[in-house]
Amino acid sequence: APTQSTPVFFTLQAFSGAERGGGYLNSLQFTTWLDVTFYVDARDGTVYPTMVVDNTVWFVADYRHASPGSYVYGDAKLPPAAPAGLLYTEAAAHANVPDGWRLPSADDWQRLWNAFARPAAQPAGPPPKAWTGFNAQLGGNRDNLGTYRDLNERGWYWASGTDAQGDNYVEISSASSSLTPGQMPYAFAMSVRYVRDL
Repeated sequence: APTQSTPVFFTLQAFSGAERGGGYLNSLQFTTWLDVTFYVDARDGTVYPTMVVDNTVWFVADYRHASPGSYVYGDAKLPPAAPAGLLYTEAAAHANVPDGWRLPSADDWQRLWNAFARPAAQPAGPPPKAWTGFNAQLGGNRDNLGTYRDLNERGWYWASGTDAQGDNYVEISSASSSLTPGQMPYAFAMSVRYVRDL
């Protein structure tokens, strides 16, 4: 994946409180450089930010290349804004894998979930917005009859089916703050993230 060094500028400035008449004091400005990695899909030019978790590089946006077997939620005319993506049948999810990448297994998803797990001291409820950087979307799914469901409630993602149980999807629930693997009919359409090993 290409890497880009991106400058980020910070300004720190002290402010004296109202009891001292209020006002800005000295300031300090500095620049730091962040290495940002991303994948550019040669088929349509879409840029996907990436991140590394446990020696695995993950897409940080749902895949959104229009292809046979892909659907816009609710059959809308325009695709959703990034980082949300399209929904794919399992065959389309496999057919669209970029060179050098793969569908994550349910075990990969579990390692990712564990990396972003809520500390025990935090209250129950949905995980922090977008798993603090992973941008997990709750894009719902399309069943084999063409019915769409669970938008903004659940994220359904294809998995490779290569774990010991043969699970071919995971469900991320906003209500229970859980990741649940399972097996889904291939004709369903769900979201996709791709990974590659370091």
